[in-house]
Amino acid sequence: ALRFGGFRQGGYLHETDQLALLQLDEVVVDDESAVSTDGATPIRATWHPITAKLQSGRSLETLRSLGVARAYHATAPIYGRYFVTMGGIQSRLGCSVLEPCILDTHTWTWLDQLNIETGEQPTGRHGCSLIWDEARQRLVLFGGATGRDIVRSGSDVCDVWQLQPTTVLPASMTHEDFLKSFPWQWTQIHENQNRFDESDMETEVSPTSLSPAESLCLGRCHPAPHVTRDTVLFVFGSAKPSTNGILGYDLSRDEFRRPRVQGTLPAPRLCFASAFLPQHNSIWVHSGWSTQI
Repeated sequence: ALRFGGFRQGGYLHETDQLALLQLDEVVVDDESAVSTDGATPIRATWHPITAKLQSGRSLETLRSLGVARAYHATAPIYGRYFVTMGGIQSRLGCSVLEPCILDTHTWTWLDQLNIETGEQPTGRHGCSLIWDEARQRLVLFGGATGRDIVRSGSDVCDVWQLQPTTVLPASMTHEDFLKSFPWQWTQIHENQNRFDESDMETEVSPTSLSPAESLCLGRCHPAPHVTRDTVLFVFGSAKPSTNGILGYDLSRDEFRRPRVQGTLPAPRLCFASAFLPQHNSIWVHSGWSTQI
């Protein structure tokens, strides 16, 4: 597991560019009493700090000026090698940013000499989601919020953008092929015109648009588990107000879906931990924060 960025102080201050790798250790069990009742061996992991270099050869002190350090950002691994970071809050600018950054995890190098993107671009945002759509060879950016914190400033956005190479990369792609594929092209694939109004929470809309209540699922600090090749789910999110809604997205058709959700709903929340567990066919949610509590 790769950890990157975040704030080191309350009040949205002191964002970091620190990288650390959490690796599972091999555990040799000599004592049968150390094995749990279900027969599972203990799990042990170790944190390893990583010092990444810059492709340009410049000093690491320039990382901050390059806009790499951030918090409330989105990340996605692509091509089994590269780690893409996008969006987030930077206290030095006092606002949300877009600024894509790419880390080569084979050499731990920030690719700071790339002209990454071209064309019309999304607005700066934080608390967004970034998905690598392998079937269509593209990054897909969902929602988030503007502003410099998660509650007091800015507003939610519920648009969807894709960023993809303008040329088809070969199946046996090399690192040089990847570098030559840039810049990639931004394209907006959904723009919701609804603006949140509590009096319109039950507004009926067309299948291609979202109601104000549904659009909350694309607001700040939501998770977006990629549950199948073509399906993304948006779970809870937003701060104005928070929601416990579930929204789906079909990557093959670039259309939203409305899954049927049954059972007792958890309290609305954002900024929580979650994980998709395919072996259980379930999404686990833990803790969080809500504007309604």
